[in-house]
This record gives sequence, C-alpha cells and structure tokens, in this order.
Amino acid sequence: MDSLVKDPIKRKIFILVILFIIVAISIFGSKIFMDKVIAYYINKTINTNSLLDLNQVVYRHIMLIQRNFDLLISANYNLEDISKHKNDIKKSFNDIRIILNNIKYGGSFDYNYFDDFSIYSSGTKIIHFTPVKNLNTDEYVNTFTASLIRLNEICDELNRALTSKEQKISDKVLQDFAVEVESIIQSSNIVILKFHKAVMTYQYNISREKMAQLDKYNLIRYVGLLVIGLISLIIFITTFIQISNIIEEKNKTMLDLDKVNRSLLKELEVAENVQAYLKPQWLVLDENLIFSATYTPSKKIGGDFSDTITISKGKYVTYVGDISSHGVQAALIMSAVKATINMVIESEKDNLQPHYIIRRISNIISKELFPNNYLTLLICLIDIDLKTVTYYNAGQPPIIVLNKKSRETSVVYEKSSVPIGWRSDYQYSEEEENTINLDDDTIIFLFSDGIYQCRNRDNEQLSLEQFADFISENFDEDRQVILSHMLKSSLIEKGYTINSDDFTLVSFWNREMEDPSVSQLTLMRSLLTNTKDIGAFSEQFVLTNQDGNFELAMQVELIVNEFLNNIIVHGLRSKSDTVILFKMELADELILSFWDKGITWDIPNKLPGQDPFANKNDLDTSGRGIPIIYSLTSKVFRKRLDEVNETVMYIPLTGNMEQFYD
Repeated sequence: MDSLVKDPIKRKIFILVILFIIVAISIFGSKIFMDKVIAYYINKTINTNSLLDLNQVVYRHIMLIQRNFDLLISANYNLEDISKHKNDIKKSFNDIRIILNNIKYGGSFDYNYFDDFSIYSSGTKIIHFTPVKNLNTDEYVNTFTASLIRLNEICDELNRALTSKEQKISDKVLQDFAVEVESIIQSSNIVILKFHKAVMTYQYNISREKMAQLDKYNLIRYVGLLVIGLISLIIFITTFIQISNIIEEKNKTMLDLDKVNRSLLKELEVAENVQAYLKPQWLVLDENLIFSATYTPSKKIGGDFSDTITISKGKYVTYVGDISSHGVQAALIMSAVKATINMVIESEKDNLQPHYIIRRISNIISKELFPNNYLTLLICLIDIDLKTVTYYNAGQPPIIVLNKKSRETSVVYEKSSVPIGWRSDYQYSEEEENTINLDDDTIIFLFSDGIYQCRNRDNEQLSLEQFADFISENFDEDRQVILSHMLKSSLIEKGYTINSDDFTLVSFWNREMEDPSVSQLTLMRSLLTNTKDIGAFSEQFVLTNQDGNFELAMQVELIVNEFLNNIIVHGLRSKSDTVILFKMELADELILSFWDKGITWDIPNKLPGQDPFANKNDLDTSGRGIPIIYSLTSKVFRKRLDEVNETVMYIPLTGNMEQFYD
C-alpha cells in the first residue's frame, strides 16, 4: 500500500483501473435502467395494442350484427332462420357487452377472430387489457351501450312481428327497420373509428415521451462516459509519457548493468577456472591407495572442497569440507580455508592428529573468516602400515563403509563435534576422534551434505541409509577407479537432481597390486607426459607377455598413440584437469581402457564390414586416427560417466598389420 501511495505510476494505474470499473458499472447500470424504462413503455404500448384489438373485435361484431339484421329482415317468415339470426344477433350483443365491460374495468377476452379474406372463424385469440390512465373510455362505452339497447329493442320488435300469427308486416315497416339499423351501425362505426384514432394518438404520445426520456438518459450517459473517457485519456497519456521516460532511464540503467554483468561474468569465469585449479584431481593413483573424487557446485562456483595430501610413504591425509554459504562468497572463503588447512597439515607432519589439526584451523580462521559463516570439516589420517583411518568429524555427514566382497554397506555413526565457527572458544579434543579399519576389501566414502538435497522424480529426498543402499546396489567392481563418478552418474540416471546444493563425493581404498603379466594401470598427465613413451610402454607390455609378438606390439603402440593424441587435441584442450588413466589387461583379447576428464565427444559408430578408409584420399593424412583404431580392433565403445569419459578397446591377440605394409 505504501508503494501504491508513493509511486506515481502505480497510483495513476490504480486510478485508471478505478475509472474503468466505474465506466463498466455505469454502462451496465444504465443499460439495466434503460431496459426497465423501455419495458415500462412497452407494457403501456402492449396494453393500448390490446385496446385496439378489442375495438377491432367490436367493429367485427357490429358488422356481424348488421349482416344478421339484413338476414333477419329477409327471412320471409322462416321461423327456423329467424331464430338462428336472432340468436346470432343476441350472441354479438352479449360479446360486445363483455368487451365493453373489459374496456371499462379490464380483463381478458377469448374470441374466434376472422382472417383477412372471409368471415369464418380462423383461430383463437386471448386479449388481456388493463385500464389505461389518462385515456377516457366512458364516452365510447356509453355510446355503444345506448346503441346496443336500441338494436336489442329493434331485434325484439322485428322478431315479434316476424313470428306473429298474422305474419302481416309491410315492406315499408321492414324498410324502416333496415334504415334505422343501418343508421345505428354507421354511427357506431364512426365512434369506433374515432376511438381508434384516440388510442393511436395516445400510443404516439407514449412513444414520443419514451423517445424523449431515452434521449435524455442517453445524453446523460454519453456525457458522463465522455467526461470519464477524457479524464482516463489524460491520465493514460501522462502515465504513458512517464512510463516511456522510466523505460528510457531503465534501458540506460540496463545497458550499464549489462556492462557490469558482462564484467562480473568474465570475473566469475576467471574465478571458476581458478577454483578448477584448486579442486583435487578426480583420480589419485598411489602405490598404496586409490582416491576417486567428484565435485559439482550448485552454481558456477561453490563452497565445497576436498583434497588428498601424501605425508610420507604409507601415510596420507584426506578431507572434505563445506562452507555454510554458496556462490562467490563461499568460493573465496573456501580458497582461504583450503590454503590454511594445507598449511597446517604441512606444518604438523610430525604430529598428525586430526583433533589437533581441527583445533589449530579453528583458532586461525574462526575470528577472521567466520563472523557470519561456519565450516564443516571431516579430516582423515590414513596409515597403510596400521591399516587404520583415524578421523575427526566437525559437522560433516558420517562416513559410509563398503565391503567389496559382500557388497554390504554401513553408516559409521560414531563421535562427532560442532562445525568450526559455531563457537570460537570450543576445544576440539582427542576423545572425539574415531578410528576404523582399512583392510583390502574396504572402500570408504566421504561426502558433503549436498547428498541430502538429492530428490527423485517423486520429490522424495535421498536419506543417508538410502544412499548407503544405493552404493551397494550400484557398485561396479570393474569401474572402481571412477567409483565416485559412476555413482553420481547412476544417481542422475535414476532421476535424482544433484544441483540444488554443492555435491562432493570422495572414495578411497587400498590398491591391489596387479599381476604385471596380466594387468597394468598407469596414470599420466596428458599435457606433461610424452604420449610416445606411453605407446612404447604398451608395446613393451605386449612383447614381454606375448612371447615377443612384434606385430601385436606395433598394433597396440599405434592405437595408444593415435587415441591419446585424439584425447589431447579434441578432449582436453584448455582443460585444467588433464589426468588420463590407462589400463591394459590380457584375457581372450587385449583390452585397453582409457579414462579422461575431457569434453564430451563420441567415437563414430563402427559398422560391420565397413571399410574405415572408404572415404579417405590416399594423400589426405588428417583425420585417420579413428579409422586406424577401427581397422585394428574388434570392438570399441566410449561412454560418459558424470564428467569422466570411459573408452574401452578390444584387440585380437593375432596381429592385423598387413594392410599397413601394402
């Protein structure tokens, strides 16, 4: 309401709305009023029309009386005809009396009326009449009453003369009767015509009165609407001018804001790229452990963070944290917090105790960085020799443990503490630490509270126990190296949304040392490692484990070099996270597996029996990598799992290099 009073545009629009409502009510109300006025005059006109109908009925009965008198006079003493004509005359007398009574006092009259061409009955009509004020009908009724009395007397006298025993009546007497009847009839017709004119005049006056009344009301109506319309037009024009000025000002402001927004977006992209460099590698392949991590901010940048730090041979620190806000603020605080955590860990290498690290971090950042925010943090000390994980949980979700053999999961509900920043004087004690075993069959999961924000298509939230069951149901041993990404991809495939909050998932487990004659796993940074060295490594693997199969070794080296070059050129261009994982396995065929975090690009389908070089010119050396790979493999597939591309190639153990010797 305050904005309505203070804002001139809103105020004028409100006035316009009120005026439009008044106009609508005025139009509707005046229509109802004028309809009632018209109905009033129509009722009066209908009543006078009924009076004209009654007058017409009187006229027709007068004409019937004249006809029957003529027939009665010429009846020639035929008693049957005399009786009939007398009764017809009497009936007309009676009908006229009823009509006159209706005209004087009002009522209804039911009669058989005549058509336009003959005198026989054509139909039935009921005439309703109510006496009309200011219309004198007494003279009309009295005149007809006197005429009817005299006609009735003539009818009786003529009837007696015609029915007397002597039956002697001169033609002169009959002629006198006829003349008198005709005189009365003519006088009556004159009265009827005069009355008809009087009623028509009354109707005309009513119509003129009605039109004058309607003209007056219409004038008032149109003048009122014109005044309101002019006021509305003036308000509309002034409002339009003000709105135009405001729009022009806002357009200028929007241009300025657009410039600022573009600048902010550029800065945000820079911040996103910077944060990408601060994120941990999606895969850490160590002699003792494998770490798999995925992170998706709810916005371009977020407040979740994690990292893995090698302390010494057999000892590692890994942690997951979450800043209480989102966006740029959280990202800036996260950068400072992560740098602080890594600095504290580096300085305490000789005294690594999770509770002490948490306490030092709290003392450093609580007062400086968290006046309005807080930090949840779960930090783990991994000792390979002791096969233990000692951790301290300050407000993070509990750890989930998976047994690879039984595929059973369990949520570790043990001791935890308050988030950092809730209480600056809180002492994080050793009693709040937890220790769990890390045997060869154990996989440990750390994650942020974004997991609780995941909802399925039925808007049902994912609980901690449901997530533990989900891990068990979707665990794929063949894809352990990308376990976190695989689980996140499975959540999305099952219809869960993961972008309502920052989503972080870290998993780690003991690395099982492969049989070098059967399988080898290699991690490389594509922008720093010479791919030819990897090709040479794969060639040596074949020569060593396939009795010097030189042809197969050359084939594998060629495939590896071609594919790695494709990943670097097409997939990892301008990428900060350029880790590539490469695995070689010997089975019925040689299986090459690649995992990279490049952009999404699909390998063209390999059609059975199709020549990979069918569309290639012999002199054209570009774009031959994929055809070469197709020509040397039996099967190739590439799949996207979250942000990681998985490519698997199957190579027959018998070489297929003949076509390159031609």
